[in-house]
Amino acid sequence: MFAGVTGTVQVLIPLTGVVDVEALKAKLEKDLAKAEGEIKSLSGRLSNQGFVNQAPAEVVQGAQTALAEAEKQAKLVSERLAML
Repeated sequence: MFAGVTGTVQVLIPLTGVVDVEALKAKLEKDLAKAEGEIKSLSGRLSNQGFVNQAPAEVVQGAQTALAEAEKQAKLVSERLAML
């Protein structure tokens, strides 16, 4: 069963027989691992003062933006996994 909320409406969709839940779960776990790897890599880069001090500001800003996006993606995938 998939549950979602849009505005003030709650939507419930039975997935049994429609979606291979195990395959979906495996894909989401893979996506989560990828996002967590990106978070680890970008966090390491941004915690390196040599990188932060020597890299052009736009490169540092790009890494910060990518980190925020990876964190957002990891949260979203985790929420989807919890719904399964």
